[in-house]
Amino acid sequence: MDILNVSFNQINKATEETAHSLVDEVIVCESELFVGQEVLNNETMPPVRLDAITFFLCESGEVSFSVDYKKISLTKGAMLSLSNSHILDSINISSNYKGFTLILSPQIMQSVISDMPNLNQMVMRQDRTKPLFQLEEDEMRLLTEIIVRIQRLLKATNHTFQSQLVNNEVQSFIFEFADIVLKKEAGNTKKEVTEQNRKEEVMLKFVQLILN
Repeated sequence: MDILNVSFNQINKATEETAHSLVDEVIVCESELFVGQEVLNNETMPPVRLDAITFFLCESGEVSFSVDYKKISLTKGAMLSLSNSHILDSINISSNYKGFTLILSPQIMQSVISDMPNLNQMVMRQDRTKPLFQLEEDEMRLLTEIIVRIQRLLKATNHTFQSQLVNNEVQSFIFEFADIVLKKEAGNTKKEVTEQNRKEEVMLKFVQLILN
């Protein structure tokens, strides 16, 4: 079956009735995925590739996916992160599913990391085989709280600085998630680095995990 490439604009249109969004940049869905149930009909829906960086956080229930044709189960306390190169298929959602989906355009990801020196000169490749992360309770709470703040800001359409505030919270989410991933990879060992070096180290490794 042919792969359906879905643009960020198409995702935004598909979620406009159930999600909050900043057009062309950020979408937050609560207790939903990125499209309605009718689109997730496995008998008719082809494999899809989303032009977005997508984070699924599960608070309860279960969602099963096929990611790059490998089965993955998202359960309580887990996060699934997908780049715009992953292929998503065979989505099944339990009736008691509760969670958040944060969808970022590739452009906002690039803008968030644009102040990191030498990023454009480095060749990054994501480990596509490990998109699932099991979070501790405090880690889940931290990331969920940031998404809730993003959601609240997306509703504040009359705020003069809405876009800037949303970008700040998106950056916070990215850095917190990257820090969690790095600590897990390092076995919670601490490194003696300056604040700027730490920021660059976190960002570089995060981009390696998430982009391309």
